[in-house]
Amino acid sequence: MNLQKYFNYEFDSTTYGLTSELIAFYVQELYKKSNRNIILVTSNLYDANKLFNSIEAHSNDVLLFPMDDFITSMVMAMSPEFELGRLDTLDKIKQDNKIIVTNLMGFLKYLPSKDINN
Repeated sequence: MNLQKYFNYEFDSTTYGLTSELIAFYVQELYKKSNRNIILVTSNLYDANKLFNSIEAHSNDVLLFPMDDFITSMVMAMSPEFELGRLDTLDKIKQDNKIIVTNLMGFLKYLPSKDINN
């Protein structure tokens, strides 16, 4: 689908009002035009999963960086599945540029420098 005549693909811009399918196509085109990672942040984990699934249907270059939405779960017991997903995502973005989908808590999570090997 050629969307170039409808969209302006500028970095550090905001686009509103797209359906989930149009978001998937828009992000793919933006990713093709860039030579860097693209991070998509949603308000919650449910929306991050929906967006990830929508983009994943059309691209193999998308990763999910899941983080529990509730602060209490971070204090008590973090989900081991989410932790493995985050580690897998971090490992893959070291090798190549990707589209990363996360929720707000995943975006705010403190991560060590990418130069640290452990």
